[in-house]
Amino acid sequence: MADKIRPVLSVDFKKEYSTLSDGIEESLRVCVDAHAIQAGLIKELGANRFALLMAIVSYMDVDGKCFPSQRKLADLTGQSPTTVNKNINEMLEIKFNGQHILRRELVNGSKNKKSIYYIHQGKVTNTDAVDDSVSDLQPVKAKKFNSRDVANYWAEVYKATFGQGYTFNYGKELAMIKNKLIPNYDEQTLKAVIDIAIKNYREKWASEKYPLPTIPMLCSWLANTAFGMYKQGSDKAEKLEKRIETAKAQDDTDRALDLFDI
Repeated sequence: MADKIRPVLSVDFKKEYSTLSDGIEESLRVCVDAHAIQAGLIKELGANRFALLMAIVSYMDVDGKCFPSQRKLADLTGQSPTTVNKNINEMLEIKFNGQHILRRELVNGSKNKKSIYYIHQGKVTNTDAVDDSVSDLQPVKAKKFNSRDVANYWAEVYKATFGQGYTFNYGKELAMIKNKLIPNYDEQTLKAVIDIAIKNYREKWASEKYPLPTIPMLCSWLANTAFGMYKQGSDKAEKLEKRIETAKAQDDTDRALDLFDI
């Protein structure tokens, strides 16, 4: 019987209670399979390329996509941008256990093509529950709608509307969401604002220079504009509901009067 191929890497998105912040925090943890190391993974890649692989994986999202720029990878590994580019191209060709380790997809950015990396022999898990040992010690608070949740919802609506994925500048844009949007909108309202902003953008605000919406737009003028439309719609819906309730009440009164032939 053939040996089962084990994942070289395991990436776990974990939520756990922190006594420091007194709340639930999210973390990404990378585990390298000991059997892979003993079978020659580091030797096959070389120390520099192995370090580069770890840096790439540290930018993975819950869908298994990694978005680091080559400049950021150079900063993290101490390699020059030229060396990073050379090592990535070589790593794309390297196989381990008969399979490629790394795959790259080039997508159009605002100016240049951007790289999205995938780990072929990897496993992504999402640990939503807090450890029992932790929850026994502290009460678990309900998870707040955070900046990554907003980014994921934006990406979902964006792709459904425009038929293509949104390329994030995660470091910059998550910070903008955290500082500009999270303090000003609750989850339901922010989702409604995103729906309106994306689905109405081409008709109302698109230009030759800015054909599609961006997170920086949302965090400046677009959210305010979309919220105005949302508020106007909510007010109309509330007035309509009141009219319906009034009409129902009047109808019930009329029926009651009919019973007494008044």
